[in-house]
Amino acid sequence: MESRRDKLKALLQFGAQVADDPMLQLLVGFLAGQVDRVHFVRSLDGATIGVRVALGRRAVWPARGFHATVRGVPVPVPAALVSVLSETSDPIALQVVFDGMEGALWLQKVLHDDLAEATRAPEARRADDLAALRARIDQALDVYNECRRLLEDGDPAREKELRFFLDLARREIESLGAEFQRLRAGLDAGR
Repeated sequence: MESRRDKLKALLQFGAQVADDPMLQLLVGFLAGQVDRVHFVRSLDGATIGVRVALGRRAVWPARGFHATVRGVPVPVPAALVSVLSETSDPIALQVVFDGMEGALWLQKVLHDDLAEATRAPEARRADDLAALRARIDQALDVYNECRRLLEDGDPAREKELRFFLDLARREIESLGAEFQRLRAGLDAGR
């Protein structure tokens, strides 16, 4: 889960990429001042305020480098968007698209699928993470139990392989169990 600091770092990294565009620098500066409202997203679907900035080859026609809508109305330039945004307190969905974005850890750390996911209560996100972790633990337990059963059936040719997978599953269960306890403690502390 991203922190305010993570989002600010992401905005500053993004700002460095648009350093040669004064209008986008104005937008980045405004967004940095409104960092609690800004949510980095993969999709602008369902966003009241949606801003898409494409850089490099991703900004070449037919795509546009800057595209923004506020309540379904297109806003043509960043300066006009800043003016409109200063008059509202709605969350801002920001979609940043550039070559190599999949490897940009600063972006991946704060990126959400859409605004609905980004604005969900942290407790709900932690509960979802806990459920996903529980499912991974169950899967590792299934592998562990199946390896034990196969070892007990006694196929000497596969013993080394089965012991390897048994140990791997055991370590995975321990690791996931520790993560589960950490998430659960965070969820319990939030109540």
